[in-house]
Amino acid sequence: MPEITPSFVMQYERRMRAITEKEYIRRLAAKNTWWNKVMRQTDIEGKTERMTWFLQTAMIEPVGPSGSGEITFEGLVTQTAEYPTFRHGKGMVIQRDQLEDLDGTGLNQAAEWSEQIGNETAYYPQRLAAQLILNGANTDGSANAYDAVPYFADNTTNGGNGHWYNPFRRELGGYYNWFHGASSGSYPGALPIDDSVSTDVAVANLGKAIASIANVKMANGVDPRFLTPVFLIGAPRLAPRLRQITDAKFIAQAAASGGGSADVVALIEGWGLGTPVVANELAAAFSYNAKFPYVASGGNVSFKEATVTGSDTTWYVVCQEMQSTQLGGLLHVRRKPFRVNYYTGETQAELDRRNEFEYHVQGRMSAQYGHPYTIFRIDAS
Repeated sequence: MPEITPSFVMQYERRMRAITEKEYIRRLAAKNTWWNKVMRQTDIEGKTERMTWFLQTAMIEPVGPSGSGEITFEGLVTQTAEYPTFRHGKGMVIQRDQLEDLDGTGLNQAAEWSEQIGNETAYYPQRLAAQLILNGANTDGSANAYDAVPYFADNTTNGGNGHWYNPFRRELGGYYNWFHGASSGSYPGALPIDDSVSTDVAVANLGKAIASIANVKMANGVDPRFLTPVFLIGAPRLAPRLRQITDAKFIAQAAASGGGSADVVALIEGWGLGTPVVANELAAAFSYNAKFPYVASGGNVSFKEATVTGSDTTWYVVCQEMQSTQLGGLLHVRRKPFRVNYYTGETQAELDRRNEFEYHVQGRMSAQYGHPYTIFRIDAS
């Protein structure tokens, strides 16, 4: 029977930390990790951080004959957003007697917990990312972007304007990043690519989505934003079709198109899409009860709770600007990374009286919405 001495405790904690770290690194290297492709990690120094950036509105225009001096003066405008963090954590208690007796429920239980919590701390941002994406069209305020409009906006949102190009010049109109329902004018409506449609229809619908993304303008309401789609995301049921329409050489054509097959190499290569991301968390089988933080009046962090569920037929187009813009598309805002602390009766009198050891893992972070024009949601209906 081992004696619980400071030396034993130190060796024991070192072993638990090594197990946690090993599992954390293993999980990050797993092929199923995708959150870091759609979220930008932003470390902050306070409880919340207010981010401000200039809207790209500067635009040259004709001023008349040479020497007329009729130059129009216009200042730059800024957009701002405040991103809070809050505490996330979990703990475990082990009886001192279990640890001393080494009966298979002491050290083994702690080792198992260390493995699981190491995996969990590496995976946790991905769960937050999935919840953020699935909640993106919620109209209860939990999905609001910095313009007070739900992150995924369609042609009925905000009086039919979607997201404003420039909130200070609303006459310039806006853009949509959620395509579903009936088409109307330049709005494409639903664009299914699942097995309910033929492959050539799926390719055509992908082309419509990319063309609609190309219609998004700069904040001046005139010039194209030149968004660059880089990959698609969808649930496992969409995996065969996602891979097919982003890497096909030939596709079968429907009888209405003359039958046979069509060479689509140039078409698909022209889109320049990378390997699609298959995200299990976005499937219809998965549902989450999540908290979405925001800064309430007085500067305090409050929450809106929502239940979000995935879809087997909804897919997403992620643009290069998700990572390349100053703000980013989706944010993993982190005040403090996860840390595991070990508490024993040698250092905590209350634990000594209860003959218990406690293990805590805690961090301060949140998942937040950034630029809506960096990711587009497309539904099948």
